Amino acid sequence: MKDFEFKVLRGLLFCLLLLVNYTILTSLFSTFDFTKDFTNGSQFAGFIVTFFGLHSFFALASFGSSRFVQKQYSSYLMAGCSIVIPLVYFFNGLKQITALNISNFLIFIICIVFFDILRIDFAGNIIKRYFKVLTDPFYFSDDEIF
Repeated sequence: MKDFEFKVLRGLLFCLLLLVNYTILTSLFSTFDFTKDFTNGSQFAGFIVTFFGLHSFFALASFGSSRFVQKQYSSYLMAGCSIVIPLVYFFNGLKQITALNISNFLIFIICIVFFDILRIDFAGNIIKRYFKVLTDPFYFSDDEIF
């Protein structure tokens, strides 16, 4: 396994474990009463964690199906699901997110991080390489991007 594949798998497993831990902790502590400000922040954090957790689940399924199944159709289907299902979740939860009282500074920071990732991607084609790692079992590249 190449270094880039190892980094992709490590990141996806981290996001998936974060989602599992979040769901376990929210189910354990859901009976406690919290202040309104704390609840708004935790709902927004839960939305972000679930968004990336859904993507990481289907991306890991795409990675596994490209390595273990002979036909590439299921790998491409899972890669498509790793994009479409988090977007559907985002657009369904957009009304709930706009109802929360979230600081503009936090939204500004998230937008800066998102646009910085896009800026870096134009230079290095990181997203293209990421999906090649997920769907192509014979993708070998020793180029270091991180």
